[in-house]
Amino acid sequence: ATSADSSRDRGCSMENSNVYTERTEISSGSGSGRDRGPGICGSIFSSILGITTFFAMLVLLCWNEKSTVCVSKAYVAAEHEYQTAKCDTAPGSYSGSLVHFSCPLNAESLPKWTAESFGVSGDQLFSTNAVKIAQRVEMYQCVEDVHTKTFKQGDRTVEEKSYTY
Repeated sequence: ATSADSSRDRGCSMENSNVYTERTEISSGSGSGRDRGPGICGSIFSSILGITTFFAMLVLLCWNEKSTVCVSKAYVAAEHEYQTAKCDTAPGSYSGSLVHFSCPLNAESLPKWTAESFGVSGDQLFSTNAVKIAQRVEMYQCVEDVHTKTFKQGDRTVEEKSYTY
């Protein structure tokens, strides 16, 4: 069976998989040539890229600072404009206003939530009284396939490993 067939048997599709390829030089030839770096052109390009990145990040920093100041001013304005609502007053009397309220809750009046509330059976996994509760269950699973091939590239022997997830 090919690798595509075996992955189909496990319920995976190659379209949704991630592939990581690693090349390793096993042996090389005599090494008679000199190893030349990128030279002056590479250095100039790297310098220009660095300067451009610096100024781009400076603009991004200024935008972020401006945004922070605007949000801070909005909080200060809200602090001066809000009204404290009374627990025994009808909510309609505060229509159109920024309102803050803090009223005590009676713990006995809150619904009791258990694992059975979410359709999970089992021994008493949890039990709590709350106004609202949410449960999010996730499972992550991965299958790794390794394919190795060795080939000659000039006078070097190269090993290539492909990992498919």
